[in-house]
Amino acid sequence: MFRRISGLVLLLIGLIGVLLSIGGIVYSGRAVDAVVKILDDTLGLTGDSLATVEDTLDLARGTINDVNASLVTVEETADSLAKTIADTQPLL
Repeated sequence: MFRRISGLVLLLIGLIGVLLSIGGIVYSGRAVDAVVKILDDTLGLTGDSLATVEDTLDLARGTINDVNASLVTVEETADSLAKTIADTQPLL
């Protein structure tokens, strides 16, 4: 009698273990899918952020080039003004 009861208990424990294993497989598959989706969304957002940074750096490069051109113009104007003052100094 004791052997039958212990055999039945072991059989039930084995069946519960199999059911838990199947549930774990199903749950782990869903968990992996959720993690992959989150990683995919994060990588997409990172790509968008890097594209925005690239655009910002291009804009900054353009602004620096414009400032450089303006400084060249100011330099040329200052040289012209100095030459004009030097040329008109004998008239004073």
